[in-house]
Amino acid sequence: MTQNSIQTQSMANSDEIDLVQLCKTLWQGKVLIIACSVLFTLIGVTYAFVAQQWWTSTATITQGQYQDTTEIRNQLTNVYAVLDTTNTPQINQMISTSDLLQSFVTEFNAFNNKKEFFTSNAIMLQYANEAKVETPQQKFGFIDNWGKKLSATLQDKKVPGVYNLTFQAKSAEQSHDLLQAYIQFINEKVNQKVMMGLNSALTHNEQMLTAQLIALQNQAMQQIAIETKKTEYALNIAKAADANQPMAQMDSNGLFSIDLGTKGLAEQVALLKNTKDLSLFEPKISSIKVKLDLLNQVKLDAKTSFESVRYLQNADYPIGRDKPKRALIVVLTFLLGTMCGAAIVLLRRAFSNMVQAN
Repeated sequence: MTQNSIQTQSMANSDEIDLVQLCKTLWQGKVLIIACSVLFTLIGVTYAFVAQQWWTSTATITQGQYQDTTEIRNQLTNVYAVLDTTNTPQINQMISTSDLLQSFVTEFNAFNNKKEFFTSNAIMLQYANEAKVETPQQKFGFIDNWGKKLSATLQDKKVPGVYNLTFQAKSAEQSHDLLQAYIQFINEKVNQKVMMGLNSALTHNEQMLTAQLIALQNQAMQQIAIETKKTEYALNIAKAADANQPMAQMDSNGLFSIDLGTKGLAEQVALLKNTKDLSLFEPKISSIKVKLDLLNQVKLDAKTSFESVRYLQNADYPIGRDKPKRALIVVLTFLLGTMCGAAIVLLRRAFSNMVQAN
């Protein structure tokens, strides 16, 4: 047998002896290992049942349906009859399903809305009392921390238009109730925003039509004043020419036409000075007045409520907690206890060997 073969055999025997000795040492210390495993497992079980639980309720939304805004559209019937094609897109955009969805998501994630909700909801006020929130800094930290537990995110980045709404709370019931309440809170916000936008648009268009009416009325009055002055000059000329009767053969295309004679011109001056119907001189005045009357008949009901989004899944009661993961905690603490027990046994054996060697 060669020297290399002898060395290889010797190393194999040594490894086998070490492994056997390791197993023997661990077996001798099995009581300590079991004790550590049991101790750590008990600690893990205690923590798993004592630690704060967290549950997440989820709802899924997408664009609403046309019929969801039927009530508002019915109230705007006169508006569509009044406004031209350049103004109606602004109204339509406010109540379009895509814009309502984006508005809902934006309002849902808005920090100020979360702050307003947290400071008015009974459950959140209870959480604040439990956390002993008193100073402005504590209040901001409380709102910021809880704000991160409430969000609207795309369900799949590759599929736009479908969002998950989530709210994480301390119990399954509270997470569901809080999400349901916040969804209702945001829907009311979107409703108010839409109604305010529509009222602003109506007010703006009414102001524009009123301005057009005033401009046309001023033009008509200016035209009447000019016609009155021209007729007065013509009357003076007719009097000077002693033209009392109408003259059929008289050319009426001159600057100061006297073909009506003094009596006719005098009557024309009287009519011009007493005329009240300005639309005789500006026909557009009548159409503007009709549009204003139609707009004034539009009375948007501030209490009108509508669903700004469609729910693919309503807020649910979560069936599983986010944390603590009790089974995982128990398994990990058991393994940790076993490893700690084994480490203690091996270290104790090593120190014993060192003492014997010395």
